[in-house]
Amino acid sequence: MKKELFFLLAFILLSASCSTKVAKSIDDLPLIVKNQKKYVHHPLSKLLKDIKPEIKLFMTNESADQPVGGRISFFFVDYKHFVELGRAKVKQAVLRVDVLGKIAINDEKLPKEERFLWTREYFEKNKNLIVTRVAVSDF
Repeated sequence: MKKELFFLLAFILLSASCSTKVAKSIDDLPLIVKNQKKYVHHPLSKLLKDIKPEIKLFMTNESADQPVGGRISFFFVDYKHFVELGRAKVKQAVLRVDVLGKIAINDEKLPKEERFLWTREYFEKNKNLIVTRVAVSDF
C-alpha cells in the first residue's frame, strides 16, 4: 500500500513539474497570442520558456510613447534565410512582444550577420522585461 501511494505521489509530482510548451512549432504561435493573459504583466522569460521553435534572430524598437520599453520581434530563421526570404518577398512568422523596461538593443557595431542573433547573452539581459502585449504577424 505504501509503495503504491509513493508511486502515485511521485507520478503526480512529476506530472505537475513537467512544463509543456505552448508553441511546439511556428504554426502554434497564434496559441501564444490566444493565451497572452498568461504572459502579460510577467517577465519575458516566462513567455520564452513556452516557445519550442528556436529563436534565431531578434530586432528591437524602443517606443516613443513609453518612457521605458518598446517591442522585441523574434524570428525563427537564420540571417541568411531571413535575407533570402526578404528578397523573394516570402512572408515569415514573427513574434512581436511589447515590453516594459530597458531593452538590451542590438549592437550596431557588429556586422549585420551577427547584430541580430538571439544569444544567451541577450536572453539574460532581457529576460526580466515585463510583457505588455504579444502579437504574431508576417514580416
